[in-house]
Amino acid sequence: MANPNLYSELNTVYGDTVGSNIATSGTQIVTNLTTDSIYKINTFMVSNLTASNDSVTIKIDNFYICKDLVIPAASSVVIIDKSAPFYLKELSYLEATSLLGNTSLHGIASYDILAKV
Repeated sequence: MANPNLYSELNTVYGDTVGSNIATSGTQIVTNLTTDSIYKINTFMVSNLTASNDSVTIKIDNFYICKDLVIPAASSVVIIDKSAPFYLKELSYLEATSLLGNTSLHGIASYDILAKV
């Protein structure tokens, strides 16, 4: 089921948070490989751990949320927040790509798994 009905078919909600270094080749931060579920991305934040600026590109599947967004040195930027969530259907993913790719950027996503059990 690629796009379940949120009202009548889903009966379980799980929360999760994941994090990852962001590489130049693109890093899938959240991937929905579960059938009969939708992932609701509540928050996605990128942190720059170095003393130099870096930039990040964020996509869901092949559609850009932001491209080459500068993440200032030693700071964090909220890319997605709960006031404007995104949904990942089955086989969809949230991907982040760093310009420098020297593990200076970390991505953290908080999401709900809406599932039919």
